Amino acid sequence: MQYFAWGIDRPDAMDRRLDLRDAHWAFLDRFEDRLLARGPVLDDAEPTKVLGSIHVVELDDDAEARHFAYDEPFAKEGVFSAVVLSGYHHELGRTQFEFESNPDAPRFFVHCPAAAPGTAPPDDIASAHESHCAAFDSHVVCRGSLIDEHGGWTGRIFLLEAPDRETVERFVANDPCTAAGCYAETAIRRWTMGGAANLKAAGLMQR
Repeated sequence: MQYFAWGIDRPDAMDRRLDLRDAHWAFLDRFEDRLLARGPVLDDAEPTKVLGSIHVVELDDDAEARHFAYDEPFAKEGVFSAVVLSGYHHELGRTQFEFESNPDAPRFFVHCPAAAPGTAPPDDIASAHESHCAAFDSHVVCRGSLIDEHGGWTGRIFLLEAPDRETVERFVANDPCTAAGCYAETAIRRWTMGGAANLKAAGLMQR
């Protein structure tokens, strides 16, 4: 089963995050072969400032998902003010670790909660959405649907690498699901891929 976990940092959590970084990485090492994507959410105005952490991961069941989301050191030791945990359905034929990245390009997290949680887009809209995404997949690090505990559709997330924010805005605006009103909102945030090498490239390896 696949899950999406989003830990949202407390405003004053950066020092605590840095203190716990090695413990966080050690925890994630136990799931290394099951991660589809990982990385920090960043401040739009100050992209070296971390605002949270995202993970997309394959796990055995809901109990293991709760362990992954809530026993992870950032969550357990007070870095996060909240944790969003959801079922997930991967809609891309590769993971972040197979993505051919341009290290100079900015990256983005797009969160599209459903306008009517539990109600999936109609088949024609879903098919048009998939065609729209397929034409943009060279920029897509990870994308998929959010799923509630009853298997209902509750929105989508996208992790993207694009030349600029305007490119991402056009992609989202032209999504047939956007035009059909399937999303309650389409929030675009800065993000980058996790792991020491990626964080160093993004200027996020303080200390």
